[in-house]
Amino acid sequence: MPLEPAPLVTQYHLENSPEIEIPKQLISLLAKVLYPELFDAATTIP
Repeated sequence: MPLEPAPLVTQYHLENSPEIEIPKQLISLLAKVLYPELFDAATTIP
């Protein structure tokens, strides 16, 4: 039972932590490199 809430707590921490901004930028950059055609159509993604 103690392990049940752990994923939710971790997810909540990541979604509400300012530190997640850097990984988001890295993922965005990686996505632009791997899938440039997607970002050509979706230029609104920062």
